[in-house]
Amino acid sequence: MAMATGLWCGDTRAQSVCNPADDGAIIEALARLRSAVDPCGESAQIAGVLEELERCTPGGYRICASTVAARNVFDRPTGGDVAVGTVTWNPELRTELEGAAAGDPNSAVRRDPTASLLHELVHVTQECAGLNPGEHELEAVRIENIYRRATGLQQRTRYGDIRLPAEMVRLCTAAHCSCSVPVLRQAQDERSLGIASIRPEPVEEHGRSATHGAEVDPLSVAAEVRGAGAADRGRVGDGGVTEHARPPGGHHADR
Repeated sequence: MAMATGLWCGDTRAQSVCNPADDGAIIEALARLRSAVDPCGESAQIAGVLEELERCTPGGYRICASTVAARNVFDRPTGGDVAVGTVTWNPELRTELEGAAAGDPNSAVRRDPTASLLHELVHVTQECAGLNPGEHELEAVRIENIYRRATGLQQRTRYGDIRLPAEMVRLCTAAHCSCSVPVLRQAQDERSLGIASIRPEPVEEHGRSATHGAEVDPLSVAAEVRGAGAADRGRVGDGGVTEHARPPGGHHADR
């Protein structure tokens, strides 16, 4: 995949903004994404994201690395000062996304730089497709989890305060992957055994009580994500433990 210095989709107007030294880290991360093998058989979806990026409108997007960024974000092109959609990516950021479960201090979910870049690239493809990335944060988390499974990382269960619905979850840990969708019986068995689950708990993220396998209403989930983030219209964040879903506008992060 060809990429101009520090850029995505070849926007030469941005060459003076992005640091050419960033290219090595970006190219290495893209190579890791291409070679990822998901034990649950969904690796092709990562390849699909990269293919979609090649078809993005030329001149529209760029990737800039910043080791001082506190989170990874996608700033949508909104005109004025943000004429070009920009992914700001910290190749060293490994801060906490989800706190540890009670009694299991090692269960905290932390940022992984390559997984975080994938999350933001999903937002780029959503923008390219004419979608509002802020209304599709859970889909970005779902695809990020494909890479996490492929590399033995803990999967995310939420975006900010909003939990993934059961149908977006595949049960998989570094020790064992059943790749099944969580159901009520599994949740009950795990609770009785005191086993922490990667499965989302009742509804917070996309509308349904994921832990109990209840039905999710996509419209109510989208409304919840939209309503949670009216304050930051230009950026999509990567989602962190102290943040709340913040979508519609142009700034979208891996939260």
